[in-house]
Amino acid sequence: MRLALMTLMCGLCGFCQETGYEWTTTGSLITARRDACAATLPNGQVLVSGGEGESGPLASVEVYGPGPTFVEITALDAARALHTCTVLLDGRVLVVGGRAGGKAIASAAYG
Repeated sequence: MRLALMTLMCGLCGFCQETGYEWTTTGSLITARRDACAATLPNGQVLVSGGEGESGPLASVEVYGPGPTFVEITALDAARALHTCTVLLDGRVLVVGGRAGGKAIASAAYG
């Protein structure tokens, strides 16, 4: 049974069963954000990076799981929103582009 992770600006998260469409609330994000990207890691954890927070673009990164909590890990090289996250074959995540302060970001980072 596949599950989808939902995040909202208010920082609440939940899972929805693909066929049941019933949401179960999980732990909250440490930092509320929108326009972030999320990537499922090979170990089943979910990485959530960047996005737009209450005071502007974010560089913070959080990991969900195991268990119903988020843990903050090393921040991105630059605050960014509307970027992409791609899990590489070796398990690292490549973060590319996005926007900050109304300007496009050309940099990429992985970790």
